[in-house]
Amino acid sequence: MREDFRSGDSPLNSQQETFKMSLKEWFYGSHSTDEYRNLFVNMSFAMKYLHDNGYYVKSFFKLDKINLLNGSIQQIKFEDLGRFSSDIHNPSVDDYSKKREIIKSNILLSSILQIYAYTGLLDQLPYFNDSVLQFLKNNLNEYAIFLPEGDIPYYRGVIERGASVYFHAYVEEKMKRDVGNLEKEVGASSTGNGKGMVLSNGKNLLPNNEVINRSIYNFPGNNDAFVRALIYPIIILLIGFVILFLLYFQ
Repeated sequence: MREDFRSGDSPLNSQQETFKMSLKEWFYGSHSTDEYRNLFVNMSFAMKYLHDNGYYVKSFFKLDKINLLNGSIQQIKFEDLGRFSSDIHNPSVDDYSKKREIIKSNILLSSILQIYAYTGLLDQLPYFNDSVLQFLKNNLNEYAIFLPEGDIPYYRGVIERGASVYFHAYVEEKMKRDVGNLEKEVGASSTGNGKGMVLSNGKNLLPNNEVINRSIYNFPGNNDAFVRALIYPIIILLIGFVILFLLYFQ
């Protein structure tokens, strides 16, 4: 399923760097749950940006291969990358299927990294295998007590049900849902002209890191056709899963 990155065809843009801190180094520090969560949201944004441009993360467990540029949790640089192989002008059905499976694997492994970070088990990542994954599936309740309560449905969906949902997409949909509920409460209790406060205005509630990610990664332009051909059905698939998630766990 994984493919070697093409020699001499690196998308990494070293000109944008001031200094790098590895994720391994970052985890050595003391951080709040909110800082962990913000880190994982930004990692998810970066991962999706890579997927959209024809690349994927080869390893989430080599923490020295994931860097925070300038020490910022908003500037995530995955160093160990693979490239989706395809005839970019005529992507096949097999290309669609293969990319979906790799994306699903990336989302799963990223979620495992997150769970291990919250539970203080990062030193066990090198020993992770299929039997450990099965143990995690069967005993997720034991890990859930260490996870942010509002994110437990996400981890259950990815780990136990194999859903393919980017973490940042789940977080944003949940925020919109929470704001929507608050708007209803404010509207129901408002007086005077009978109009409630509008809190969301239909806008995204998370900052879009595309500009930052574009400055970090330098992609060749010749894979645009392949990316456009693959990304739209995947977006539809992921949005559908997010909606099902929120409906199931309401």
